[in-house]
Amino acid sequence: VRGGENVSCRLCRRRAERDALCRYHLDARDELKKGYRRWREAYSEMSWREYLDRIKRLDATGQWVKEVADLVEGQDND
Repeated sequence: VRGGENVSCRLCRRRAERDALCRYHLDARDELKKGYRRWREAYSEMSWREYLDRIKRLDATGQWVKEVADLVEGQDND
């Protein structure tokens, strides 16, 4: 966060580290992107949107990743 601003994560009330996300949601976003690269290797025709849909439906997907997936998907619709 620049200039000592006290900004909250846009997904929770924790202090934002950067991109208006806390460290947990930043980690979740990074893992989501890494996971997409791995899934693309296995399923070469999988789109980003299809990946997000599948990830959100998996029981094994953590809450923070699901929240970030919802956020990213919403940004894609803007």
